[in-house]
Amino acid sequence: MGYKIVSSLIFGLCLLSTNLTKAQLLPGETLPILKHVVIEVEVQLSTGGIFLYSYKIFNSISNTGKIKRIEVDIFREPQSVKLGLEGLTNDASFVEGIPVDGSLVVPVAFHAPDPEKWISGFTTKLTARWSAVESQAQIAPGKVLGGFTLQSRGIPGIRSMALHPLFEQTPVEEATAEDVARIRSIADQIKLTTSTIGPIAPRSLEPSTLIDNLISLKHQSVSLGWIFGPGVDGIVKSLNAKLEAAKAAVKRNQDKTAINQLKAFIKELEALRGKKLNDNAYFLLKVNAEFIVAKLES
Repeated sequence: MGYKIVSSLIFGLCLLSTNLTKAQLLPGETLPILKHVVIEVEVQLSTGGIFLYSYKIFNSISNTGKIKRIEVDIFREPQSVKLGLEGLTNDASFVEGIPVDGSLVVPVAFHAPDPEKWISGFTTKLTARWSAVESQAQIAPGKVLGGFTLQSRGIPGIRSMALHPLFEQTPVEEATAEDVARIRSIADQIKLTTSTIGPIAPRSLEPSTLIDNLISLKHQSVSLGWIFGPGVDGIVKSLNAKLEAAKAAVKRNQDKTAINQLKAFIKELEALRGKKLNDNAYFLLKVNAEFIVAKLES
């Protein structure tokens, strides 16, 4: 069984040149701006239960900043299932002191567009990270670059993604502690953060718990505006009814009935796609539902 769905996320952020930031700038320094960026997420689920998350980044020609680093949150909630690395293939080139056994993060394997130009691995902030080795490899305004991929047994969930633009510092004779703190402060202010799709570890892999997780993801999709427009309350009610019916059927050990309800849920998502829900909601909810169906059928 395999699934391939593409999700596009368009977002913008105006970087505010606050008085604090202006005071931090040295002569010759300017703040890079990332106003319009498009993220495409492609997810494939193999029969071995491994998800492949592929990200493609479009840097708008209207921006002034090159994208030099990309991070996806992969923090593992302490009460969640501890997932393994079985079946994952990795080309990560560095790990910054984070145990890869799944105790702190959702285990992932990294792949970069070009391992000689982009390095990848865990960070102490519990994120998956790709960093450009040199300026020429960074994603310049008007350019697009894909091939940022994660393999994981973690199911699709809502994650935070941060994109870091290049900030060109005016050279100083010797970097002091204050200078390092200044650069870190500026970098934190100019990074672009948004919600995307990435691997999470559920509280349980039991179908009833997975359905509860799916119900929660549906509500979060509404809050994020991924399910939108007039009549949202009616849409949510209809989707809820199918998920609650599936959950009740699972508790009665009526797996076939639960599968039928989940397939009806998927069918409704397909009818609403592009009308009342965007590709993020469609991808997030549909693949989770298909994963539950696969477990019930196994």
